[in-house]
Amino acid sequence: MILVDDLPLLSGDAGRPSWGFIPVENLEQIEVIKGASSVLYGSAALNGIINIRTAYPKAEPQTKINYQIGAYDAPERAAAKWWDGGTNPMFTNLNFFHSRKIGQLDLVIGGSGLLDDGFVGPGGTPVLDSLGNETGEFTFPESTTFSNVKNNEGTYEKRARVNANLRYRSKKHEGLSYGVNFNFMKSRSKGSLLWMDSDTNLYRPFPGSDTETKQTTYNIDPFLTIYGRVNHNRHSIRTRIFHQNNDNDNNQANLNYVYFGEYQFQRRVKSVNGLTITAGAMGQYSTSDAELYGGENSAANFAGYAQIDKKFWDKLNLSLGMRYEHFIINDEESQGQPVFRSGLSYRVLKETYLRASFGQGFRFPTIAERFITTTVGGMNIFPSGNLQAEKSFSAEVGIKQGIKLGKFYGYIDLAGFMQQYENTIEFTFGKWGTDSLFMPNPFNPNGDSIYDAVGSITRNLGFRSVNTGGSRVTGIDFSILGQGKFTDNFGLNVLAGYTFTVPITLDPRTPYSEQDQRAAEDTSGQTVTNYVSTSLDTTNNILKYRFQHLVKADVEFTLYRFAFGVSVRYYSFMQNVDKIFYDLDEGDLGPLVGFSNIGIANWRGDVVDPNSEDTGSPAFIFGANKPGDWVADARLSCELSKSSKIALIVNNVLNREYAVRPLAIDAPRSFSIQYTLKF
Repeated sequence: MILVDDLPLLSGDAGRPSWGFIPVENLEQIEVIKGASSVLYGSAALNGIINIRTAYPKAEPQTKINYQIGAYDAPERAAAKWWDGGTNPMFTNLNFFHSRKIGQLDLVIGGSGLLDDGFVGPGGTPVLDSLGNETGEFTFPESTTFSNVKNNEGTYEKRARVNANLRYRSKKHEGLSYGVNFNFMKSRSKGSLLWMDSDTNLYRPFPGSDTETKQTTYNIDPFLTIYGRVNHNRHSIRTRIFHQNNDNDNNQANLNYVYFGEYQFQRRVKSVNGLTITAGAMGQYSTSDAELYGGENSAANFAGYAQIDKKFWDKLNLSLGMRYEHFIINDEESQGQPVFRSGLSYRVLKETYLRASFGQGFRFPTIAERFITTTVGGMNIFPSGNLQAEKSFSAEVGIKQGIKLGKFYGYIDLAGFMQQYENTIEFTFGKWGTDSLFMPNPFNPNGDSIYDAVGSITRNLGFRSVNTGGSRVTGIDFSILGQGKFTDNFGLNVLAGYTFTVPITLDPRTPYSEQDQRAAEDTSGQTVTNYVSTSLDTTNNILKYRFQHLVKADVEFTLYRFAFGVSVRYYSFMQNVDKIFYDLDEGDLGPLVGFSNIGIANWRGDVVDPNSEDTGSPAFIFGANKPGDWVADARLSCELSKSSKIALIVNNVLNREYAVRPLAIDAPRSFSIQYTLKF
């Protein structure tokens, strides 16, 4: 769950955060709470929350201005560079923040602007022969960064945002405060879903897979808080109106509103030392009007919750909570479910803490998962009107140990966790349709064609959100956080972590649709779409698109007015993906022949037959059968004065060609200069 000031910042149609909308220039702190938090924050918080708190004024007025300008370097392989001469694609951003107290009024204003030329260039147009058939060749528009920016070709982003926080602290009624937070953004961008190929056109979009979006987003958050100085009761009312209008091309426009309200009561029971009771109720109503989802849709979520927290002997903290969730979609279908949560934390020694938690989750499918209907680059995406809700639980045990090595102080944290899901929702590739007629095609007695009925196409290739049965993720998480001040002028800051997971399906042969269920019961040889038939590598039943090993580390040294930092990330080899992408590389799928050179098998270092003894790449230290991706960033900063600082930032220092999500290349190396002024 992504929260801003304790309120969910998720779109009403797809349930996703808009990262560029988060007011990072007005950032007080980021709270990361691991473990089951569904009781207080809803089912999206099954495994924890990220709560971004915006700032309120301090005693003295504050102003901060930050400006950054930079450029993307040419790709590692010269042949993949899409622009001819001239300047490299550039980006620049400016943000500001100002806060002050005006009597009893707290005022904060902020804003930001971004211009990003993008590192993916213009797409190509297929060349046709005299009969109108595609030849497999493409023509490209004039490939210079100037023409790219001028004509809005390739991927790019232009964004402007302004926000304000207003809070009035009542002088007449002590403990009463009320106000409103506001954030507004206008943006225009173009994004690419698929690369054109894994060779010279790695930084170009596949024809038809790029979408241009003109977006208007805003939220208005009125709130009221009453805090009792004597009895320590706290009443809070938090509301949000969230609006997002995506004016997309390719018939993918969508508009949604979210109306959210929550009342929460919290009491610290003075007669029972260390006891806190939290209870509340929330309601959310979302509307969507979208070509993408077939017209108008609505979704509602109502919940009531209560949690008690008790501290014993200044060492043991216990918590127990329950929440009842109820979902309604299009005023027709509804479903409710209670979820429970418990947790404990025990201080064994002065700096040694043990913890354990268990929590349940219940997630109803989003409007997008149920009703999306579109085509991207010739690839169909189908609706799933009968999608069932996910049910899940999460459990964790962990230990946190304080450490002191000379003048270095910090914590190490080790945790083991398990998450288990029923009716897992996965976005997967298959053959889909709505016709219930299942007869072998006389021209294909094996029944494995997309033509599954006589005289008509009842199943089409494409992606769809489906229930894939049960799944489980187990793993361990290790992290270290610390800092040291070794002399008056020399210091060290460290933040590092490693996560290992085993994500598996518990029902690998579960049919993905009603047609597949009937096909599984039939004896005519119909193809059944399930985990086994759609997966590239079913070894150990590993789920698709998962990284089993993740490493992240950030180390910064400070010396006098200078600071030098390095950040590294490691993503292990993604064992399992949709098998269709390898089939497409073989170029034998008829209607999708245009995808035959997309090159995912070559990119992943595979031969087309994944069962061959030729693995294509050497083994890696973590035990994956192929190496993963190491990505490193670096920064060097200097304090020019007490109020100003300049920094040089280099992202992807080694200029690695890497893709966190298959078929979507990540950015090449970039250089930027950042100037910060505070007064």
